[in-house]
Amino acid sequence: MKLLPVRDVLALLKANREEPYDHAEFADGYVCCELAEGHDGDHADFLWDGFALDEGQWFLWGEEEFRFTVLRWCPASHPEGDACGLYDGHPLVHAWDVSDPTSDALLQDLIENPEKWGLPGPL
Repeated sequence: MKLLPVRDVLALLKANREEPYDHAEFADGYVCCELAEGHDGDHADFLWDGFALDEGQWFLWGEEEFRFTVLRWCPASHPEGDACGLYDGHPLVHAWDVSDPTSDALLQDLIENPEKWGLPGPL
C-alpha cells in the first residue's frame, strides 16, 4: 500500500476534467498494487477510466518516485469472457490469476465464522 499524494491527485482531477465514478475509493487516501506478487518494476493501481474506451488512468509507483499515466487496457480475455482488467504490457499474470491475500483471508473468515459477520451459521 502507498499513500496517494493528495496535491497531485487534486491537480490531476482538475486538469483532466474527468473524475472517478466513485470518490469513495479515494477516501482512505491509499492505493494498493493490483499486479501479481513478485513482479518486477513499478507497482500499479487503476484509478478511473480514461477518455477513450480502451484506456484508463493509473497510478504507478516505485521506491522513490510515482507517476500518473494513461495506459491502454490489456487486450487479453479469459476463455470465459472476462477481460484482463490490467494495463497492456503488465508484468506476470493476467488479473484473473492475481490473488489478493486480504480478500482471500476475508473470504476464508466469512466461510469459517459466518456468525461473526452477521450471517446464518453452517447448516
